This record gives sequence, structure tokens and C-alpha cells, in this order.
Amino acid sequence: MSTMSRAEYKSAILAAAESGALKEALEYYHLTRLAIFFVRDSYTGRRTFSITADDHHDLMGVYERLNIEPPVKFHKSRSRRRDYTFRTGVGYDWVDDDLLGGDGSGEVRKAFEDSGLRFSF
Repeated sequence: MSTMSRAEYKSAILAAAESGALKEALEYYHLTRLAIFFVRDSYTGRRTFSITADDHHDLMGVYERLNIEPPVKFHKSRSRRRDYTFRTGVGYDWVDDDLLGGDGSGEVRKAFEDSGLRFSF
């Protein structure tokens, strides 16, 4: 998990998107679509989602290629063993915040989308 603050991470991703480095990294890993799967709800309102092991590997490769430590800690799924899970809340852009490490405003998600990454649910 990254030692960068969310603001530093957000700035780094936005700069990489502006320079074209994010698009190049996504193309290098052929990461054009990130499938997000619903796993479960909890009684507290938190939800758990997952991404495949292959998508996790490629996303970590994108961060490595940009020389950015991954901002979010993913948990390897014990029950399925072939995917990585993350938890979300409600009332904010959870793809931006909980998956990509942004601040929930949607700017980091938009940078990834503008660079060619699509999300499917």
C-alpha cells in the first residue's frame, strides 16, 4: 500500500493522464476494461466487490510502470482464490476512492476513463 497521501496520489495520476503516460501504461498491459463483480452486502451498509487476478496483476503493473505505489490494499479472496476484493461505502464515487485510490470526487476515475479504461459491473 502506498505511503503517498491521497492528494499526492491524485496529483500523480492526473499528471500521468495529462502527459499521456497513463494511456501508455494501460496500452502496455492491454488493460482496456476492468470488470468489477459484486460479492456481498453487510448489515452496516458496506459492500464488497472484486476484480479478477489477471486484472489485479495488470492494474498493479500500470502503477509500477508509472512509478507509483498502489494506493489501495486489495485482499486476495479466500473463497474463490482467483480474485481480489475491496470494500466500499455509499454516497461517493467508490470506484474513484476505494478501487483507484482517489478522493471520491471522480477525478481519478475520469483520468483513467479518458486514458482508455472502461469499467463494467
